[in-house]
Amino acid sequence: MINRIRRISIILFNYAHLSILLMSICGSFWIYCLTVEENLISRRSLAIVLGSFFFFVFTANQMIAAIKKYGFPQKHLNKVLIPAFLLSVFFAMFIPGSLSYLQTRIISIESIPGTGEILFEGINNGDKDIPHSQFVLTGDWDYKNAQFSTNTAAGITWTGRTSNQISLTFQKGPGMGTARISWDGSVEERSFQADESSQIILYKTLPVNIFIKIIYFSTGTFFFTVFICILLCYVISLPAPILKKNSKGFWLKYAIPMIFTFSLMLMIYYPGIMSGDSLVQWTQAHNFQLTDQHPAFHTLLIWLITRIWDNPAAIVISQILFFSIVVSWGIGNLQKKGMPPVIGWLISILFAVSPVNWLTVITIWKDIPYSVSLLWLTIILFEVYSTNGKWLEKIRNSVLLSICVLLISLFRHNGLPVAILIPVLLVLMFRKQRKWSIAILLLFCIFRWMVTGPLYQKLEVEPMTANYQYATILYHIAAHLEQKSILTNQQSNEINELIPLDNWEYSPCSIDPIMWNPHLDQAKISNNPLKFFQLAFQLFLQDPIPDLKAVADIGSLVYSVNPQCKPYISPLVYKPTANPPASWIDFTVDGIKGEQSKIPELVAPLTKFFDRTFSLNSLTSLHFLFWCPAIYLIILLLIFLLLLRIEKKWTLILILGPAFIQSLIMLLFNVAQDVRFQYGVYLIMEYFIGLFMFFFWKNLHKREKDSQQSARK
Repeated sequence: MINRIRRISIILFNYAHLSILLMSICGSFWIYCLTVEENLISRRSLAIVLGSFFFFVFTANQMIAAIKKYGFPQKHLNKVLIPAFLLSVFFAMFIPGSLSYLQTRIISIESIPGTGEILFEGINNGDKDIPHSQFVLTGDWDYKNAQFSTNTAAGITWTGRTSNQISLTFQKGPGMGTARISWDGSVEERSFQADESSQIILYKTLPVNIFIKIIYFSTGTFFFTVFICILLCYVISLPAPILKKNSKGFWLKYAIPMIFTFSLMLMIYYPGIMSGDSLVQWTQAHNFQLTDQHPAFHTLLIWLITRIWDNPAAIVISQILFFSIVVSWGIGNLQKKGMPPVIGWLISILFAVSPVNWLTVITIWKDIPYSVSLLWLTIILFEVYSTNGKWLEKIRNSVLLSICVLLISLFRHNGLPVAILIPVLLVLMFRKQRKWSIAILLLFCIFRWMVTGPLYQKLEVEPMTANYQYATILYHIAAHLEQKSILTNQQSNEINELIPLDNWEYSPCSIDPIMWNPHLDQAKISNNPLKFFQLAFQLFLQDPIPDLKAVADIGSLVYSVNPQCKPYISPLVYKPTANPPASWIDFTVDGIKGEQSKIPELVAPLTKFFDRTFSLNSLTSLHFLFWCPAIYLIILLLIFLLLLRIEKKWTLILILGPAFIQSLIMLLFNVAQDVRFQYGVYLIMEYFIGLFMFFFWKNLHKREKDSQQSARK
């Protein structure tokens, strides 16, 4: 089997130019399938096909020329082709194309006489309402107020191209009849008889022809196999760079792709994406009435940034710069360890072209600087690991790590355990540097006390209200009531003091019903929180099942690929009939004028794409890939196992610490199904992909060098 794979690899390598030509044709066709719409041969489609074809030809030829220049051992070809093929199958299967547009659909409606009136309003092809002029009518139809009605045998047929998501709109009510609907050959009868008159929309997902799927999958697999194979050969063939002293700030160049793409996104969704939480913090910053329900430190940063430029875009720009600087600094550190600059650019581009980053980095949330700080911590821990702890022995580095964990603890309340446990982990893992790790922990505690103590008191920051502060306790008590746990009279009385027993509410998806319960006596729990901590603990000891079920329910965001609760992704909403065709600011407040896109032409196509990835019913595989935190964690763990296999050092587990602790905290203490809570895990996953590319290249070069030395002996 291995010999056969090697022979295939050698054939592809020896006939490189033919492989590149076929790859470019397949690749441009595959991209055409991704972007095709109702008009199959439009100028836009032709430009995309030709542009992608010439891009692939040029790029692949440049890489082949470099491979021939530097040389590539053919014994490594099978090691390249196998992962290239597996990755290509993954991409071809999980990146869906707009294949439905490649076939003609026939939708027909027939009224069944004697059953009542049929009142039909129209067809929507997933993108727009189809003009009534395209319908072919048979029988006696009345057309009034943009509606078709009949009481006799009659039919409407439409033939054309559509997405696989199509809908028909009817009226239901008293006296309405039954219609026979043919969804491109799939026939069903539907009665519209109802007690009250109202509009009804019927949705259908149309299947794609199996032969079209096979062609799409085959061309995509061939394209990705050859392209990834050439890319990996190119990366592996790169000679080890001559280690030299880099100029100060050399790593800043890697920030360029990220700054460019994120700035473009800001121009499209100007002045930035803002949810209700964003707007609350904006108002607090401008009124300077600070509360710690949304971390006051982040609100203070908003106040500070808006002193320079009083515009939400200023906050987004600061997020873009923080993000780009942290990532490029991490890339620069890897380059100092011998990584070829080409891999550095690949990592930078990986962060820059991610649709998850496009949307999230320009959203004004505390979660963004928090997640970037988690990534920063992971990069620092890799420095500690790679130097076996010696990185900690410089005062500058210890202060840097103290500031990093301080930011993590201040940007989100759940960041405090991460900030404490990481220095403790360093104490346990690097005993020679124990005093430095303890100093970092003490320095962090001093910094945090200075901010949350004297500074917050000086600024009169209001602490969290009881419903926020003790929401997790209330949620677990509610779980016991939901599961009908047996309570003592004393326990029932204590629970009734907080909220009358009949008014407790439980949701498996969110803590909001209990946190915002109007019957909650916040003074009771504020005056004696220990009493209700003990109550919750007693209930857990009596019957732990409701608590475990509550954790499994609300924490499913972390571990479940298909959670029972719909995740909240973004304030961005697609509104195809509105102007502009999207909204990305939840509501207006003083100082926020609303959506003001600087590139309005791109709002509709880009928002349409995001909207389709948000839904489980459209681009399902992209929804899982982009917006499923469990997938982030699974991919992260798989890459970590590969890194562990290459490095064979147990201390590597250190760099998994921030993502693991963050995920554990969210599993145990989650409050809602917001994807942004795990955005830091996504960023760390992308960084791990870059680490894998570097380690893979370094390992192959080390083996090649060792084999050459053995041959000389």
